[in-house]
Amino acid sequence: MIARRLDPSAPPNINVALFAHRSSIGGHVGVVYRAADSAGLRCLHQAWHCDSRDEALALGDAPSVWVQPGLDAYEQAALRAYAVRVAAALPAGGLPYGFPPGPAGFGPDGSVDLGESVGLTCSTFVTRLFDAAKVPLLQEATWASNRTAERVQEDTAVQEHLVAWLARGHAPDAARQAERLKSSIGSPRIRAEEVAAASSFTNRPVDFDTVEPAGRELLDHLGLK
Repeated sequence: MIARRLDPSAPPNINVALFAHRSSIGGHVGVVYRAADSAGLRCLHQAWHCDSRDEALALGDAPSVWVQPGLDAYEQAALRAYAVRVAAALPAGGLPYGFPPGPAGFGPDGSVDLGESVGLTCSTFVTRLFDAAKVPLLQEATWASNRTAERVQEDTAVQEHLVAWLARGHAPDAARQAERLKSSIGSPRIRAEEVAAASSFTNRPVDFDTVEPAGRELLDHLGLK
């Protein structure tokens, strides 16, 4: 049986881990990593459209849930190294928010290449970071092939909400970005809690059927159903 250890207390004594906390649509996910100078922990995440953040972590304001990673020492080192590179290479105006991720990815220097993708969500920002570190996290194709009809409806409703919210936003190009995303409504949605929970598995990449119940367990820790 694949181990899943979800730790809602203080951050583990490691160099990198995923965090999850509540958002208006369920969960939000990002990477916590130890800074290059070992001075403290930082949070790296895609907060919203044109709002990509690398910020110092104040433990008093710690995320609601820390996920104990199932990564070995080598994988943790690789992921932390890429987190440092990506943080240093984030564009001043942030990355666009969009779904699905398509061919987007991070290069060896940490810079993003969106390719034909229109942007990243908090979830796909993290999965592409794992890909860059050569630590594949998810079998993403199974999010399309294994979804139930109920799950498709849920994904569609959330994406419609996100597009409407974006259309009312004040971020640069927000209204035009909302128009770009309309054609993607209904596409497979990798949820933040699923990405966070997947990082606790030792056998990876993880498929939809395996990680979906672990994601629901994580939502329970967050006080969400």
